[in-house]
Amino acid sequence: MRKVVLLMLVISMLLIASAAMAQVTTITYGYWMSEQQPGIEAQIAAFEKAYPNIKVKAELVPWADYWVKLQSMLAAGTCWDVLTMDNGEYLKDFASKGILLDIAPLVKRDNIDLSLYPEALVKMGEYNGHLYSLPRDYDTEAIIYNKDMFDKAGIEYPNWNWTWTDVVLAAQKLTIKNSKGNTIQYGITSEGGGLNNEQCMIYPLMFSNGVPINKEGVVEYDTPQAQAVMNSLYTLTKDGYAPSPSLPTSSSDLFYADKAAMSFEGSWMVNYYAANIGKSFKWGIAPFPVMGIRANISDSLGDDIWAGSPHKEAAWTFVKFLESQQGEDILAKTGVVIPAIKGAAQLWVDYYTNLYGPEFGKEAQIYVDQVKYTTGYPCSYGEVQWNSNVTTYGYELKMLAGQISIADGCAQEYKQVMQVVAENTPQSQ
Repeated sequence: MRKVVLLMLVISMLLIASAAMAQVTTITYGYWMSEQQPGIEAQIAAFEKAYPNIKVKAELVPWADYWVKLQSMLAAGTCWDVLTMDNGEYLKDFASKGILLDIAPLVKRDNIDLSLYPEALVKMGEYNGHLYSLPRDYDTEAIIYNKDMFDKAGIEYPNWNWTWTDVVLAAQKLTIKNSKGNTIQYGITSEGGGLNNEQCMIYPLMFSNGVPINKEGVVEYDTPQAQAVMNSLYTLTKDGYAPSPSLPTSSSDLFYADKAAMSFEGSWMVNYYAANIGKSFKWGIAPFPVMGIRANISDSLGDDIWAGSPHKEAAWTFVKFLESQQGEDILAKTGVVIPAIKGAAQLWVDYYTNLYGPEFGKEAQIYVDQVKYTTGYPCSYGEVQWNSNVTTYGYELKMLAGQISIADGCAQEYKQVMQVVAENTPQSQ
């Protein structure tokens, strides 16, 4: 009898364990940010510890392949349960097609306090009165500069008082050419390459110079203010103070190679430079200069839920955790990106203060302080098509390379963008 009771007890325990295992839900998560991988893995580990009945299978897909893979999966009727979304550029395209889950009812049900996030970033996750994304992070743009080169040239470091004219004059003085007239040290770059980078260089300069965004979410290139920006960048390039324009995938990082005095960079690059430059040369961070008014640009990522997910509740639990105070603090302590939730930005600054000292911490703080001057990344229908055909539509590259006049290039770019927008705008809009 005793053996029978023990056997029944063992069987019961096995059945309970089996039932518990059966209740474990596995969700999939797609993202492209390789620089955030350690932080994301730490977030997932903390989440699975807090929610042992939900497992996360993450897939890292490089940016160049991410959007192609995403669209291929959707065409086949499948997708990750949770997918990272570039809210500033692509949310409108995907939300308008019913691909993303409206989380507004879940936010209301679970009493999520949206005031914990900057209002402008929350708006980036909205479309047609619905909410599809909680803000994950944000960025701003600034000048990264080589202090050794500035010291050698006897030029003061960039500061909050610098205008675009100051930048141009410094770039001219900091450029070094050899006896054949070839540039061996550039005065100015953007992301270590040509000045054809929209986010780090062109857009914030245009906003500073009063270039508006139209009601379709398109920067109005076909304006005198926009032409003035492009003409200035073209002149810097033509005269050899900046390198020839190139696609981001093929441009070498001249700043990292100690061959450029200034580079206009997003906050996401601070960690890369801090970890890799080491003691090769001294470098610092300075505010984005003023061309007309103080301006900047901010993009924001979010973790969105596929509308077709069979595990919506588990996916929502995961998203809530990622963008919660605990999840954002984990991300902040890696120093890679500035988390969106209030208070976590200080942890990002503290990361650099603790590693590199209070002076560097103050310079990192510049990225955070600039957020009050930012315009949200312009978002229009057709961004996916536009950005996937940069070699066809890359008018900035063509203008800076002298392949087309500034006036014609700006006019053609605006016309082409508006055509792409019209082709991709839902008929109900």
